Amino acid sequence: MTKHFQGKSKFFLFFIMAFVFMACEQEDRFVGAGIFDFASFNKVDLGGSAYTINSDSLRSDRSLLANSSTVVGVYDEPIFGKTKANFYTQVRLGNLNHNFGNNPVVDSVVLFIPAIAFQNADTLETQRILKETNYTLQNLEESCTVTDTTYRYEIRRLFRIDSVYGNTQSPMTLQVHRVTEPLMSIDSALYSNRSFAVGELFGSASITNQFYKNAIMQYSDADGTLDAQLQSEDLMPTMRVKLEGMTDFIQQNLVNQSSSSNVRDNASFVRNVLQGIRLSVQEENGFLLTINPTQLRLAAYYSYDNPSFVDTNGDGVHDPEEDCPVSVTKPRTRGTYDFIVGTSINSVTGAYNVFHSHITNTGGSIQTGVNNASHVYVQGMGGRKAIFRLDDAQLSALRDSVNQREWLITQAQIKLYPDHSLQGNLPLPAYLYAYNYTDGTLLPDYGGSSSTENISGFPFNQISLPYNTTDGHYTIRITEFVKNIIENGTPNKDLAIEMGNYLAPATAYYYTPRNAYFSNRIANPYRVILHGSHPQAGFEDKKMQLEVYYNKR
Repeated sequence: MTKHFQGKSKFFLFFIMAFVFMACEQEDRFVGAGIFDFASFNKVDLGGSAYTINSDSLRSDRSLLANSSTVVGVYDEPIFGKTKANFYTQVRLGNLNHNFGNNPVVDSVVLFIPAIAFQNADTLETQRILKETNYTLQNLEESCTVTDTTYRYEIRRLFRIDSVYGNTQSPMTLQVHRVTEPLMSIDSALYSNRSFAVGELFGSASITNQFYKNAIMQYSDADGTLDAQLQSEDLMPTMRVKLEGMTDFIQQNLVNQSSSSNVRDNASFVRNVLQGIRLSVQEENGFLLTINPTQLRLAAYYSYDNPSFVDTNGDGVHDPEEDCPVSVTKPRTRGTYDFIVGTSINSVTGAYNVFHSHITNTGGSIQTGVNNASHVYVQGMGGRKAIFRLDDAQLSALRDSVNQREWLITQAQIKLYPDHSLQGNLPLPAYLYAYNYTDGTLLPDYGGSSSTENISGFPFNQISLPYNTTDGHYTIRITEFVKNIIENGTPNKDLAIEMGNYLAPATAYYYTPRNAYFSNRIANPYRVILHGSHPQAGFEDKKMQLEVYYNKR
């Protein structure tokens, strides 16, 4: 009898569980029937409509670039068209009232452009160039004996850098022109469609995806193998552009005019002598080179009479070294004058620059404004973005379900899948991000202000997740944005999906960006083709939609 009762109890328990399950099934299917797919108990998918637009020009002045990088170059491909980028920067005096010595002559002017990233392990070649031989003399007044000799070598190591996008095997000609109109003030809002007049060509150089990293080594033997001592070294692989056209300009307008009022302060120098320089490329197709404007350096190398040189008999040899087999004290000595370019700030003068990126985009086969498109196109500095609007009817049905079933929304996210068949050889970017396009505001997930003053957003680095190489998608979490709509009645707004990510301190965890546009997009050369809200047959699982996860309260 006990076994019989236990069997009836098990059957009764099974019946009750089945009834509850069926009731839940019926409840789940009651609200929003035919709209949601409830195959997953704790997740629903919401559709929407997506399309591509051409963006307006981007802000590209100091307020943004000082926290980012910049791009110089050009890249042209059939789908997105041609993107060309120039960089303008003021040139300011690094040292006021500089003493250039007697009879100064400018020997060369060089612009140093460090790479923003490179592959350390990929050393392509190493060169060793003897730069100087130095001697030490014993008892100059009597025997003048050489006691020690050192040799200074320039060691050049060639690296392939990875901050290049496009036809990386095609050399381009980097040109540096003189800017002939004011670059406006430090507080001016400059946009990427703004250009400035330029004059003569100061210099040019062929650039590839390979840069040299130079070091000066001192050795105690001519073969450069004994007692090596590092004298100086580049922090990053650096391209050097010799500005031959600027040598005479600096000689005539700075060195020969060192007592002029035009070079007594930076305001006068920028206004009356040199407004700035522009970095650009000559070609119409090649690659886009990302550089760090904080590490640009412009230096003038000059020589002047050595005040320590004494030559009573006029034979060109320092008197105490008349009977020496070598000459240590030279008639002329050398100096270096550093200007302030890019984003650097001089600690002595406190001078800072106005600088700006100018970007043009032309051509391409993309059709913009096609609603509920099968594909959307997102391009960084090129300007295109995707607009995604959640379906109002499905949001209303979700709101009813949340209220009637006492659901608690725990997470909402958009998944974005690249179409690899169309993407081809275009490299995929690491990040995409989103913001409220209708209002031009940050998503409340970042902790920014909203109609409900949300403060419970995700940590900064957990909102726009990097590309998932395993599952092949991007994830952008918009939980607070959706909860505001469903739980607080906030109106549904269009979302913009952009290239890149917001600029944030390296240690940022909870971080609210300055505004919706404070991102690295202006210096982001990447482009991606995503499956849209109405994908082609066979790619329905890749459609752009919202995943909403929930639990019972």
